[in-house]
Amino acid sequence: MQRIPGVIFLLFSLSLFIPTAPGCGDEDAAGPAAPRPLGTDRVGGMVVATVDGVGITITDVEEHARSASVTPGRALADLIDTELLAAEARRRGYGDRRPTRAARARARARELLSTQVEDVVTAASIPNAEIAARYERDAPRYHQEERRRSRHLLVRVPDGGDAATWALAEAIAQDILREAVAAVPDVESVFETATAPAPLRIRTESLDPVARDGSFQAEYEEALFATEPGEVYPGVVRTSFGMHVVFVEEIVPAMHVSLEEATPGIREDLVVENRAERTADLLRRLGEARPVEVLDAVFARASVMELGS
Repeated sequence: MQRIPGVIFLLFSLSLFIPTAPGCGDEDAAGPAAPRPLGTDRVGGMVVATVDGVGITITDVEEHARSASVTPGRALADLIDTELLAAEARRRGYGDRRPTRAARARARARELLSTQVEDVVTAASIPNAEIAARYERDAPRYHQEERRRSRHLLVRVPDGGDAATWALAEAIAQDILREAVAAVPDVESVFETATAPAPLRIRTESLDPVARDGSFQAEYEEALFATEPGEVYPGVVRTSFGMHVVFVEEIVPAMHVSLEEATPGIREDLVVENRAERTADLLRRLGEARPVEVLDAVFARASVMELGS
């Protein structure tokens, strides 16, 4: 199961506590491995998990959950990941003199992430082809036609309404239209007080901006794009739902962002995503190489599920 959302959180959490360490090169260029004896902690009592024999306690989980505003499951998974990274950093000879074990673990983990993730995945490392592919994939984000936001009142005609019912709905809508035109821009006061006899019903709502793309029935769309913002369409609009009085609230201009303009933002997004994927892969390999024990297997699975959600 992919755990990228949790990985991004882990990167962010560590960056809050530990300053970025100076680069030490890639994995092959790291210094000689420093021997590290296994810890002696065992799961049980206050110890809810161990990584390479180093215990994680209930108190550790509670403190991290509280300080980071995450669930206990997420907190446990974060602490396991941090210990995995710290253990690998110790193996590579990274050191730190911080006063507490937790602070040392965070510092070593941060240093490992700096050299193995951040120094490798940089803005310059993102290929132009990858940026172009993302630009094409997210085309709707960068190209939008003019859209219009509207508010309307509908005199709802029930399914199967006869000609007399439709005529009554049109007459009521015409009266409401005249009042709305006279009340512009305060059409809401007219819409709110409008009434209709059974079996007709009055409904009013604001609609999200839409382009001229067939999202609405053709009659409504035609009225929408024939009216200026802040104005009421001068006629009653009939659709399959009934009779509408249409008020155009806003025109959202067309927007077209070129690849050149979009590149800085896309590059930044890809750096974050690629770092998260590289960190996830590193944690997966470290988790396979080092023993990890958790007191409650169900709790462990819940932690992983939270990270993958």
